[in-house]
Amino acid sequence: MIEKILNKIEEYECICLYRHVNPDYDAFGSQFGMYDLIQNTFENKEVYFAGDFSSDLVAKYQFNGCFHLCQRMA
Repeated sequence: MIEKILNKIEEYECICLYRHVNPDYDAFGSQFGMYDLIQNTFENKEVYFAGDFSSDLVAKYQFNGCFHLCQRMA
């Protein structure tokens, strides 16, 4: 299964990581973890976040540092 995922990532130059509406800790953790994994493993890939940023967790943990990257997705 891991090999299939890695092969699929290799197929694309640009990858968008989505999460569900009203994200919880797991949604953010999975998205940020996958972002970090792809960026560190496939340095030539463009990776973007997408999803609902209206969650209380955004304000609580001040994810503002990644908003400039996230807003490139539309």
